Amino acid sequence: MEVRQFLRQYANGKRSFVWADLRQANLTGVDLREVNLSRANLTEANLSRANLTGANLTRTNLTRTNLTRANLTDAVLRQANLTGALIDLEALEPQAYVGAILPDGTRFELPAIAESEAAEPAPASAEPVAAVSDAASHSQHSDTSQSGTSKAAGDPLLAPAQGTQWQQPPPTRRSILRKRSRSLPWPNLILFGLGYGGLGLFLYLHQAAWIGWPLVWITAFLWLVGEPYLWFMPVAAALAALVTTGLSVVAIAVAGLASLGLFGGLKMLGWPWSRALRDAIWVGGIGAVLVAIASLAFYGRDAYSGGGIILSPTLPLALLILLGSLCIGVGSMAQLQLQEASWVRSHMARLLSLDAGVGLLLGTLVGWLLAH
Repeated sequence: MEVRQFLRQYANGKRSFVWADLRQANLTGVDLREVNLSRANLTEANLSRANLTGANLTRTNLTRTNLTRANLTDAVLRQANLTGALIDLEALEPQAYVGAILPDGTRFELPAIAESEAAEPAPASAEPVAAVSDAASHSQHSDTSQSGTSKAAGDPLLAPAQGTQWQQPPPTRRSILRKRSRSLPWPNLILFGLGYGGLGLFLYLHQAAWIGWPLVWITAFLWLVGEPYLWFMPVAAALAALVTTGLSVVAIAVAGLASLGLFGGLKMLGWPWSRALRDAIWVGGIGAVLVAIASLAFYGRDAYSGGGIILSPTLPLALLILLGSLCIGVGSMAQLQLQEASWVRSHMARLLSLDAGVGLLLGTLVGWLLAH
């Protein structure tokens, strides 16, 4: 989204800009009170001296964002990504950025607040301690046996004060892994692996070159480039499988014409170069995949001589490409679900790459079993 469009819509009364893409936007000193930028991408944006009173920045990507002297009164930055950001967190209540990734890369967790709050009732134990000290002062005027008795009687009085300082032991690694496994989006992860498994089976049955497997697997990392590239994953995975098995000239021509036509149209509408080129390549890739699927599914060489278009013997390969890319597209939503569950990017990358790799291996194994 362009900055001018964003500010114009805000001036017209719109306040919700969820998932907005405002990377490197210059919003210095802008009044954005009560704006909802939840899950928006504000990487390297300049929000210095901006008025963000009551703003909703939940799960917002604020990596290397300049927030110096910004008014963040009543703003909510829960689970936001503040890696490398310039921000004064001391001016905020800790509850406002619970679960956020701090500028130094560490995550501010809720238990840290719970422990600080749990430590507040400690002064309530001052009365028993005071009573013990009073009893000790009176015992100085009595004999040694009575003083020993008073100390022995005072020990139970010290127990409540000691008990208020008891803290719950930290969770074990096993309990953390068990809790994390319960929060996994299993349906989408299974679909994600099945999609790559279908492409692995396609590669084996089509006797693709060995480079096809690593090329398809690398597409599982595309979301790391940026959240919009999450939608490139199914198209890129299908194209990687088709390129290594031979992509027809017709498919390449359709992709090129579609990309050029859409790019020109988007530029005429005033879209920025980077976004217009990205979306044009995405649409062109979809066109190339569809043409390749059609060429695998149908045989139309005798159409002009009256033979018509008939189903091709390679129809199962076309279905593998189609179903595989669809499963990857739906399963890739697991990345958004993991992000909402406060997973770190490195952990998400390991999980999704492992899921894709296991899918490719299982698909290849199924192809080997079918061939033998």
